[in-house]
Amino acid sequence: MVEKILVALDESQSSELVFEEALTLAKQTDAQLLLLHVLSTDERDNSALTCLVPYSTLMTREQLVQHYRAQRQQAEAEGLTMLRAWAEMAKSQGIHARFIQAIGNPRNLICDNARTWQADLIVMGRRNHSRLSEWWTGSISKHVSCHAPCPVHVVQCQERPRSRQLQSDRWQLA
Repeated sequence: MVEKILVALDESQSSELVFEEALTLAKQTDAQLLLLHVLSTDERDNSALTCLVPYSTLMTREQLVQHYRAQRQQAEAEGLTMLRAWAEMAKSQGIHARFIQAIGNPRNLICDNARTWQADLIVMGRRNHSRLSEWWTGSISKHVSCHAPCPVHVVQCQERPRSRQLQSDRWQLA
């Protein structure tokens, strides 16, 4: 019986589809949700540093670090706002939901949180990466499927426009 569903979410538009799928499963099984957002520290995934490279010649090292920290703080705040909005949406539909935002390697943190919380199911997305991209960065969903302590429900995602209900000023409830 499924009583606890861990939902791995990120800032992509496809996370809305993952959340909707998890919400449907929670309604069918009367399960509670743990919404997990991981801010990656993986250097291959670190878009904040990547976008700073063109400016690095114009900034001192200290300015570069301060700029990176400001971007990281903004990403943390946006992640928490997103999680709060989804938790409130679940609660408004009678589903008990809590959330966690973590910093680190998503592959490991999804499995670790599922183990710690004793999740019965993980719901997460899978994007359409090219084989080269998947080889370079690895597939988070593939890793989690192989190492998770419970079954993993992978939602095949394609980017699509956000629903009006979740459109922003990024992640405000209607």
